[in-house]
Amino acid sequence: RNVADELPNATVTDVTARQSRNASTVEVTAENVTTRNLGNALQSAGYEYESVREGVTEATRQQTVDVLRAKINEAGLSGGSVRSVSTAQGDHYVLVEAPERRSEVIDLVNSRGTVRVDIYYPTENGSGYQTRQAVLERDDFQSISTAQQGQGQNPPFVQVSIRESEASRFQQAVVETGVAAQGGTSCTYRQNPNGTDPCLLTKVDDEVVYAAGMRADLARSMRSGDWVNDPTFILPADNYSAAQELAINLRAGALPA
Repeated sequence: RNVADELPNATVTDVTARQSRNASTVEVTAENVTTRNLGNALQSAGYEYESVREGVTEATRQQTVDVLRAKINEAGLSGGSVRSVSTAQGDHYVLVEAPERRSEVIDLVNSRGTVRVDIYYPTENGSGYQTRQAVLERDDFQSISTAQQGQGQNPPFVQVSIRESEASRFQQAVVETGVAAQGGTSCTYRQNPNGTDPCLLTKVDDEVVYAAGMRADLARSMRSGDWVNDPTFILPADNYSAAQELAINLRAGALPA
């Protein structure tokens, strides 16, 4: 997070730190970030480093293969395969082969699929709004359902449970920012972003796919502290197709680059 704060146009989900016996690496996948930008960010955040280069690590290539395999499986694309290949010149590529639904495969590959939940809420002096980023990320979820059809006026959704280690932090965040206000909150982010109650924003690749307030009963459970005893949560979507895409991205994980 410290490094991301020092980089232009980068969020915490764009920065990955890995530590091994021999070395530690920091990778940045945000667009338009140069090696000089990263070097300066590391220095500003108080980290020493030996070198900065373009490219990705072997761990990132393998993670890319694993995530794409999972995405293809979650999407039900039979016969698909993903593997890492190298050229004689030492260049590395990820090869994706799928005999069916080519356009859907291309969409899966082109979408990084980073899912996070932000909180959008008024500033203390009421002069505007601010965003608390990544109050929930994929690694915070203990379990993730498949896409579910909504009932009645309720939209399609993906149900998740939050890890015990993260539940208190999320509960505190929604109380502090006013999402869990008494009586619940009504989110009008899309219609009136400058006059809405606090909102939970579900984002995929930094794009808002759903904005929601909080029901009165859930808000009451958050304020009392009872929610952490059964930390389940619903991520709504505009339609069933969007819920399916959300579930695929959550269950398979995001592409690292």
